[in-house]
Amino acid sequence: MRLLCALVLFFSYSSMADWQLDPSNSSLNFMSTKNTHFSEMHSFDKFSGQISEQGKLSVTVNLASVNTLIEIRNTRMREILFKIDEFATAELSAELPEIVTNAGIGQQNTIELEGKLALHGTTSPINMLVSVARLDENTYTAHTVKPIILNASQFGLESGITALQTIAGLSNISLAVPVNFSVTFKK
Repeated sequence: MRLLCALVLFFSYSSMADWQLDPSNSSLNFMSTKNTHFSEMHSFDKFSGQISEQGKLSVTVNLASVNTLIEIRNTRMREILFKIDEFATAELSAELPEIVTNAGIGQQNTIELEGKLALHGTTSPINMLVSVARLDENTYTAHTVKPIILNASQFGLESGITALQTIAGLSNISLAVPVNFSVTFKK
């Protein structure tokens, strides 16, 4: 659900049209906390993204690809929390700043990026602190400098969290979810 989170930026506006997220060199992770003190890392295994010629970033996360390393929990998150039959994806959008689009080879910049995350029928603004590096003429990388904290209540997911808590017999599941990503875009 954070996917969003989260995810990235860059490149010269005039040459952006051909930039695609490289899923084999990218990751999107989030952490859940249950029973107050027990935290676990999870991921989304399928997401894609591109940068338009105008410098617009868009990332789509396949919510069915949630990976908690426990299949029954994956199934419950897909069906009860995300309701993938109705809301199959999360969508992140942002506009990239010139400091990124004008970066030279080998240059790295840390930027604050404002974006919008559409999840579970709700769109909410999100802010990300991201480090972006241009590795060579055909490759940019970006990663979160600090986690993006999403709250389930931003996206109307409280009832799904409560249902998961009840099914699993937990005393609580935190509504605050840290999200981080590391992505590569290639021309």
